[in-house]
This record gives sequence, structure tokens and C-alpha cells, in this order.
Amino acid sequence: MEREGTRRKNKVSFDLRAETRLIESMHSPPGEIRKFSKAKPLARQLGICPKTLQRWGIAGKVPRYRVNSRMILYGESEVVAFVESFRTAAAN
Repeated sequence: MEREGTRRKNKVSFDLRAETRLIESMHSPPGEIRKFSKAKPLARQLGICPKTLQRWGIAGKVPRYRVNSRMILYGESEVVAFVESFRTAAAN
């Protein structure tokens, strides 16, 4: 018999801000602040499918940064520039 409230969830505490600062310090010049996002929120912001963003990362078209075995972050400025280049080419 299992009592209510005694069940635990196996969740690992993770500080995304600390990991993002680590990536920023490794991949950007001093004084430059870069923003990183997961695929889903960044794709929603740009109006594309998250799976498309993941495929572009795998293909090497946009840079992606593996924080741990389950989390991949994308540099916002690079992805925005890549998407905008497609949109301007399609408009011409």
C-alpha cells in the first residue's frame, strides 16, 4: 500500500543560467553577450517548426551547443540571421 505524498519524482536540479554563462564565456569574445534558447521557444518566436531547427543544427547550417546529454541550445542571433537570409531571398 502506497501512502499519499510519499512518492518522489526523480528530477535533477539544473541551473540553465549557469550553463548559459559557461557557454557564453567559451564561445564569445570578452564583453559580448550572446543569448541561447532551446529549439521549441526559438522556433515559435521565428515561426518555424522546431524539428526544422533541429535538422538545421544536425546538418551544421546553424550552430548548436550541447549543454548535457539531453539539452541542446541554439545561438539566437545566428539562427535569426539564417532564417532572415531565407526570407529576404524568397522576397526577391
